[in-house]
Amino acid sequence: AIRETCRKAVQHCVSKGEDVVKLAVQFCLANPDIATTLVGTARPSNIRANIAYASEPLNEELLSEVLEILAPIHNLTFTRGRTEHRDPETNLG
Repeated sequence: AIRETCRKAVQHCVSKGEDVVKLAVQFCLANPDIATTLVGTARPSNIRANIAYASEPLNEELLSEVLEILAPIHNLTFTRGRTEHRDPETNLG
């Protein structure tokens, strides 16, 4: 359920001509409850893109739509690995 819902969110962004990575970075930077935003990448071009995203306006309408798509899986986690290490309360992946 988690993977499919995330796919829907990505597809929605693509259908609007937006990159979900851009939206995610901007959401983190705009959220007062997130003190630090760390991004990792193997490509310097991705770092430059993330820096550019920080100076662009957040698409509030798209964010609202994506949050609505993700609402059914809010606060759930996706874990791989041994079953005994999974939290049955939060892991439905």
